[in-house]
Amino acid sequence: LSPIVDGDIDFVYRRTYFPDAYWYSWYTHQLQYTQSTWVEAYTVPEMEIPIHLRGGFIFPTQAPALTTTESRQNPMTFIVTLDAAAAARGDLFWDDGEGIDTVENGAYHYATMSWSANRLTYSVEYTDAGDITSVWLGSVEV
Repeated sequence: LSPIVDGDIDFVYRRTYFPDAYWYSWYTHQLQYTQSTWVEAYTVPEMEIPIHLRGGFIFPTQAPALTTTESRQNPMTFIVTLDAAAAARGDLFWDDGEGIDTVENGAYHYATMSWSANRLTYSVEYTDAGDITSVWLGSVEV
């Protein structure tokens, strides 16, 4: 990627390569590319970072806040980006957001997720994080 500033308005990326996969826009969650391609001139509005999500994965997100404590009061959203087989997978690691050595101390929650046949499966692999009970799923975006 070689960014070129076009005045003070747009950034233009010349010859951006997207490997063979489904690629979605982070901002709109719309499918943009389905096979390997070079994009000759990719223009992005000012103050927007060009972010794409690769299909076949589940991205757990949560609205930011000024502190970890405040952020954790916001609901989770799972963004499901389907691949060519209409499937996706992902995982969620959750700890207290403050301590150290949470894995070594076993103070965390770890789960795997999968999407197949229009169904989301959430499997807890390990849990010993007391504050995970305050987390709630607000939406699943496919």
